[in-house]
Amino acid sequence: MGRPVRLFRFLLRERAFLPLFLLAFIALFAPLITFDQPVFCMVRGHYYAPAFHAFLGLPSPGPFGEAGAEAGRILASDPDSFALWPPFRLGPTRTYREILAPPSRAHPLGTDGAGRDLFAQVIHGSRISLFVAILSGFTAFLLGVPLGCLAGMAGGWTDRILSRSVEVLAAFPSIFLVLAVMAWRGPDLFLLGFLLGATRWVNLFRFTRAEFMRLKERDYVLAARALGMGGARIAFSEILPNAWGAVLVPLAFLLSGSVLLEAGLTWIGLGVPPTLPSWGHMLKAAQANLF
Repeated sequence: MGRPVRLFRFLLRERAFLPLFLLAFIALFAPLITFDQPVFCMVRGHYYAPAFHAFLGLPSPGPFGEAGAEAGRILASDPDSFALWPPFRLGPTRTYREILAPPSRAHPLGTDGAGRDLFAQVIHGSRISLFVAILSGFTAFLLGVPLGCLAGMAGGWTDRILSRSVEVLAAFPSIFLVLAVMAWRGPDLFLLGFLLGATRWVNLFRFTRAEFMRLKERDYVLAARALGMGGARIAFSEILPNAWGAVLVPLAFLLSGSVLLEAGLTWIGLGVPPTLPSWGHMLKAAQANLF
């Protein structure tokens, strides 16, 4: 059985990852769950798949990509047209006549002060949250795990220098750095994900370092050294596969924390651009109608 299969089964056993898997499913298939354009249609002899384009992150094709285009009018202009719609025909950025409407069959969670459907915003906002979480987790993984491997395997002065440097970084509140950079550059999706990962990899370093220091004295590692295997090969082929348990648990909390931070920073206007559906924008809109 290959290592990717074993890793996938390990993730399935970890309860901390189950909400992440659910969020990933909803985020991945958001345009196929609720969208104001068809999944597949035929208009004037041409075939289009607007929802699949949104699924792939591409602009809407043909007449569906024109400014102010409404799918209903486009389809009504051709009596021979047909369309396959998502389960909910609601767009995250489309404005409806009902403003601050309560939950109903037409709008399962109601609408906000601008007439946008809240259910569609929740579903499509999960794509933004998941993207920020994955980007921050990937950035933190690239920084924390290799440095933790190096500190745990090398020991000595290498470990001391890296550990003291990480302690200095941990003493500085990372949220202030994120706030300062985002206030300077303005709302940016990619920058936000990178900053959240670049400032929150300390726990990954610590867990990886501790696990490597524990495992490098095991008999199978000593046997690998006796067979002449190099340090890098031992680290990545013998120790790291057995250290996933300690590495992935803090990574799961980092991902969930990134979702909360993204919503909070967007709420104060320093996260996701206002043109994208986000849970933080929903919080900000709800605050205006709270009292």
